Amino acid sequence: MHPENELVVVWASRHTPLKCELHELHRIITEKFRVKSYRIVPVRRVSTAEKLAEFVREVGAKIVVAVLPLTVIQRLAELQAQHGFILLKPHMKEIGKYTNEADALREEAENRDCRTIQRYWGDTGTEYKVWEFQYFEHVKKVVVEAEPIGGNHEGGGATRGD
Repeated sequence: MHPENELVVVWASRHTPLKCELHELHRIITEKFRVKSYRIVPVRRVSTAEKLAEFVREVGAKIVVAVLPLTVIQRLAELQAQHGFILLKPHMKEIGKYTNEADALREEAENRDCRTIQRYWGDTGTEYKVWEFQYFEHVKKVVVEAEPIGGNHEGGGATRGD
């Protein structure tokens, strides 16, 4: 069990927190929440928002930092009041987009404590985006407005173009 005055933070992400994210989280916890003692519990895999919320309750966490798919963050935002936690997400700014990994690594190295590289499949093959942490956001609500496009959205399934 955790000490009575210790704040528990669940960090739900596949990624290790950046040094500047940890520094800013420390500032928020000590200045805004006026708590001196806290611990971070990493969670690398999340199957559902409900299971994560239950885990948060089990460990007594009051803050959840989430770097997760939008639909999971949306559901966590709905569950936070009921489960007694505050949902935060890092706000990242795109610094650059590269087709060459060496260029992306050079850009990241300029501020390694606050930057990370995202590798993805782009128009020209493997591409790289460099992101820089800016601040945390308290996620209160996520609204997704969508409509079906293409496929057989009324019958449930894709159609073949034979």
